[in-house]
Amino acid sequence: MMLLALWSCQSTTTNDEKTTPPPKEEKAPEKAPAAEAAEEASLLGVDVSHYQGEINWEELKGAKVKFSFNKATQGAEGTDPNFMTRQQGARTAGIPIGGYHFFVATDNSEAQANNFINTFGALQPGDLPPVLDLEEGGLNGVKNPEDYAKSALLWLQTIKTHYGVTPIVYVSPDFANEWCIGEAFGQYPLWVAQYGVEAPTLPSLWSKWTFWQKAETGTIPGINGNVDHDIFHGSEAELQNLVVK
Repeated sequence: MMLLALWSCQSTTTNDEKTTPPPKEEKAPEKAPAAEAAEEASLLGVDVSHYQGEINWEELKGAKVKFSFNKATQGAEGTDPNFMTRQQGARTAGIPIGGYHFFVATDNSEAQANNFINTFGALQPGDLPPVLDLEEGGLNGVKNPEDYAKSALLWLQTIKTHYGVTPIVYVSPDFANEWCIGEAFGQYPLWVAQYGVEAPTLPSLWSKWTFWQKAETGTIPGINGNVDHDIFHGSEAELQNLVVK
């Protein structure tokens, strides 16, 4: 933090005159912790699905992409085309990758968890934990936040029990504050989605964010067209602590 230099102005005075005091030292305004955390977080990642088409993972690695997330499943039966091709491409290039599931509130939670497990298969060394994608498009007319939260937590617990790792929750701040009811959500690492800000807003149940989806129209060598850009809150060593061993 840079301080402004002190200066003083001295003049000859009579007994009735006062010397002009030097101005007070001024400090640059302190940044909020969230903004400082965002500045410190510099590891770039992407999240992909069939919309990105064919991906050159070696080019992504050359573009300093340090991690990725890959859509695997949706609801109780949906699978994303070419999911495993993308998963293996990232693994071969040495880019940590996690699979994510788009949650559909009207589908049975255990059936959705089983869909993910059967599609994704076993976690491999270098993989990131599974992700539950919670967003408005998956509500399907559901109106009760408590029922929604209970179903989402059942998916998370089922996946945690099956894989022996703590899954990640992807959610926007506003959606989380309305639909993620219950302190249990706070135990899961947060991947927060928020665009056009210097630092993401934390939903009320979380004290920190782990990943931040900061742009949905980014471009990068190795992918044709737009792709979501993400940031990891930490160092490469800390990212490695998160991947499956």
